[in-house]
Amino acid sequence: MADVDEVTVTFEHVDVGAAMVALVAGVVVAWGYNFDGQATVPADLDGVTVTAVGVGKYHSLAVKSDGTVTGWGGNDDGQATVPTGLTDVTAVAGGWSHSLALKSDGTVTAWGGNWSEQTDVPAGLTDGTVTVTAVAAGREHNLALKSDGTVTGWGNDTYGQATVPADLDGVTVTAISAGQYHSLALKSDGTVVAWGWIGYGQTDVPAGVQGNVTAISAGRDHSLALSSDGTVTGWGRNTDGQTDVPAGVQGNVTAISAGGYFSLALSSDGTVTGWGYNNEGQTDVPTGLVNVAAISAGHYHSLALKV
Repeated sequence: MADVDEVTVTFEHVDVGAAMVALVAGVVVAWGYNFDGQATVPADLDGVTVTAVGVGKYHSLAVKSDGTVTGWGGNDDGQATVPTGLTDVTAVAGGWSHSLALKSDGTVTAWGGNWSEQTDVPAGLTDGTVTVTAVAAGREHNLALKSDGTVTGWGNDTYGQATVPADLDGVTVTAISAGQYHSLALKSDGTVVAWGWIGYGQTDVPAGVQGNVTAISAGRDHSLALSSDGTVTGWGRNTDGQTDVPAGVQGNVTAISAGGYFSLALSSDGTVTGWGYNNEGQTDVPTGLVNVAAISAGHYHSLALKV
């Protein structure tokens, strides 16, 4: 994820039906559902450089260039209350009511709701015994990708979503993603492994994408894969068109993010396209949003990191 230039941040709020759009010049842009303030970027990001963003169901997270984290939005279980003293963070991920942070030393910190032990990070991931390179948060489960290319899962395992499948044994995984009750892993050969709940076919990876995938993203009940030719494939639940990728973006996509019932794509020209369920304006990308470096889709809201 690219660093962004430090700028003075200004806010502009625009009503979009029941939603509120918060435009932040030069750093973070948020739009969609804002009942808990998750789309209102906080003042303590004014004038700072943000290097990474992440979203949960109703909360948002941002990593600042000094390695500290700001959380905002829904906080019923403390998911937006960043632990005191947390520093050296390089990446964040949000679940429904919990949050994860990956530190520069390869350790993981978790906070928020813990009824499925989703914040009880396995000991080896917290004490430096192994080095973690990426984290992903689902509804109540988590995944961690380790430097040796293996994956660890923990938390809610009702549908086997936290139990890493045997077909990942002895292979190198390069990316992970966690949905509501399912999980995805991208192998070094460009193929995808999916596991967990299959109620909408979200773990039935289409044969046509296998071998060419460069990025993956798991939504509530659907999945996305980005292929090396810049095209996106979606599968799983499609009640709101969340897997119907617009033809106009195909061939130009550089990043993807699957949300609750909608999806986002970042194109090579730095613009964002959203599709699927739009009850709260979550796919209504703010007019004039360009130079985007990263995107993240929540349950009903969206974040973008501008340069």
